[in-house]
Amino acid sequence: MKLLFISLLSLLPVLSFGQHQLRAAYFGESITHYGLKVAYDKPFKSWEKSKQSGISIKKEFLYGGSFAAFRHPHHMIGLIVSPEITWRRTNKRGGLFDVAFAPSYFRYFYEGKTYEYNGTDFRKIPLAGRSAFLPTLSVGGGRDLSVNREIPFMWYYRVNVMRQYPYNASSLMRFALELGVVKKF
Repeated sequence: MKLLFISLLSLLPVLSFGQHQLRAAYFGESITHYGLKVAYDKPFKSWEKSKQSGISIKKEFLYGGSFAAFRHPHHMIGLIVSPEITWRRTNKRGGLFDVAFAPSYFRYFYEGKTYEYNGTDFRKIPLAGRSAFLPTLSVGGGRDLSVNREIPFMWYYRVNVMRQYPYNASSLMRFALELGVVKKF
């Protein structure tokens, strides 16, 4: 199942025709819990709404995939793979607002040495960690520089709210900040 999920994500760039976007961003809980996120987005529905005053507002739905890696020093290294669906609104000056949902696969590895007791002695466990389901809801904003200027870039920020299942015998709420740029093709 995991291999099928990763294979489908890797086919997204091959299936893209027309406009698409690449994102690169800082991704982390804070300055000390830092990481990197890269993503691919493609619009599948886009429309413009013009008001009587002549103001044009663009709205679009995007789909894509993302990969994030972050480090919690002296504790763990986390990897997140996810498909994403995003609704984005861009105003006449290029200001944007977006909301995204991502049902993510989360895998983390403990940074320290982990041992297992097998009855007589201890055995070191390589790449000890755990997998989890991490549904994510993101809300953000930014600026599209291609609206007033002919620059095919956007900068953006997002606040991510994530719920990790399982975490011990329950679940864990996680928060992350995302600050990055988008290159349009």
